[in-house]
Amino acid sequence: MPRLSADAVDEMEALSTIFTERYEQTTENSAEIEIEAESDGDIAGRLFIIWPEGYPDEKAPLLSFTPADGYALDFDFQLHVQTAWAEMNACIVFDIVATLSSSVHKRVRGGQRSGGETNHTQAVNVESHEELSTPLDIVIGEVTVDRKSRFQSRGVELSSFEQLQAFRHQILQDKKVAQATHNILAYRFQKDGKVMEDFDDDGEGGAGIKLLFLLQKMGAMNCAVVVSRWFGGIKLGGDRFRDINESAKALVTAQKWGKN
Repeated sequence: MPRLSADAVDEMEALSTIFTERYEQTTENSAEIEIEAESDGDIAGRLFIIWPEGYPDEKAPLLSFTPADGYALDFDFQLHVQTAWAEMNACIVFDIVATLSSSVHKRVRGGQRSGGETNHTQAVNVESHEELSTPLDIVIGEVTVDRKSRFQSRGVELSSFEQLQAFRHQILQDKKVAQATHNILAYRFQKDGKVMEDFDDDGEGGAGIKLLFLLQKMGAMNCAVVVSRWFGGIKLGGDRFRDINESAKALVTAQKWGKN
């Protein structure tokens, strides 16, 4: 079991006390919380939490939010988490829960939300931003096929959130990638002596955190990997996680980004 800080243990116990029936402890250092939407009081999604060793001083919490059917967010959740932790350098899960509760909203027909605002996808932020002066050197792995589903990895060396956002933006300019069923992301880099790491499932629940664990196990640092999956019509069950990780592992190994 990871050696959790006193602050992390206190946060875990406080969440359990406050959210009671909506809180479920899944392991000694992970939990799930049902998020209630302030707008209507209904359960609007589930927040998956892992408290890593070194949180909150050295590492951010590993968080993944899965909206309930009919609900969405209008911002990049993973970027928000990393930005909040970098700015506060303290326990942030309570703040994240509050943000989700106040921000998650119902989708309505036509891609609009209440009030007429346009609904944007939560999983991948493709908002316009200032592009880096030099395009990133993105490497592309081989396509693998399992029962008609196709998998392909793309990766880049990086050292900042700006480069991470540019990476996501750049790969989505490829129409084939933009149309993938899922684009699962994991990244790790060092900033000011701290390890910044996180993941994005892009709707493939559980895939992102497994991809991040792979990068950790390989000792990969200062890189990001996106594995695209194009669903072929046949459900793969747990084999899809193996396919995703094997695609990423081949790319990381070929680029010699891992130490292990």
